[in-house]
Amino acid sequence: MRDRQPQARRRAVQVVVSVSSLHFMLTGPAAVMLWAAEPVSRFVSAHPTVKMLALSFLLLIGMALIADGLHFEIPKGYLYFAVGFALTVEGLNQVVARRRRKAVRDKAPEKS
Repeated sequence: MRDRQPQARRRAVQVVVSVSSLHFMLTGPAAVMLWAAEPVSRFVSAHPTVKMLALSFLLLIGMALIADGLHFEIPKGYLYFAVGFALTVEGLNQVVARRRRKAVRDKAPEKS
């Protein structure tokens, strides 16, 4: 029993030392999220398909959490594949839309 007490004390000291690093690990990403909120909001507002994609991701994650809470195992690979596939398709849609806008802009007659 006495052999375990020094280990417990060392662990407690390790926790106390890591509290300051924990503080920075929590406030750093929070600051980045606050900094990026406005540009991300503008991008999502400008692209309605991205808004629908974000809502569908929230629905997918919510359903996975409900299924997990009911002890119904959904392999995470299925979820990751669905998200990756949707992001790839949306990225391709964004590229095609940008090329179309550029082509229309280049073909438009210049006003004199």
